[in-house]
Amino acid sequence: MNILQDDRIQWIRQKTVLALDITIECFNEYFIESLERARSAGIARDNISDFVSDRCGAGSGLFFSNRTWTEENEGNVMNN
Repeated sequence: MNILQDDRIQWIRQKTVLALDITIECFNEYFIESLERARSAGIARDNISDFVSDRCGAGSGLFFSNRTWTEENEGNVMNN
């Protein structure tokens, strides 16, 4: 089963996307293998699987990173 289809992961994805103001695709990239990210995507899948399993209990934390940048464009500041 694709981990991204798990209802618990979808709930975490919804909260993370809203909190970090990122796209669903950006969230999904953490768990989908590509040539550059095969190892890290596998580790991410293992970590999130552990988080929703019996291995992790109350008080466990799960962290995502978000990169932002600011650009000045014709006197206007744009945040992304």
